[in-house]
Amino acid sequence: ATDEQYPDADTIEAEARDILLMGMSIAVLDVEAIAAGINDELEPKEIQQKVEGRYPISLAEYAVVHNYIEREK
Repeated sequence: ATDEQYPDADTIEAEARDILLMGMSIAVLDVEAIAAGINDELEPKEIQQKVEGRYPISLAEYAVVHNYIEREK
């Protein structure tokens, strides 16, 4: 990750969040639908804040949300 030919951590994080937002748009999902689809592991408000980058999202949380979005496309 220290190699200059690769993006820095902030760029990777922003791109990962963009993947979630684009997936939500393509699948026409809102945070309430995602929360229901992941059995309320996260509250809709939490999902929104984490996807927008206002709060950190763990890799496990990211995987759960991303997996649900991909299944709904």
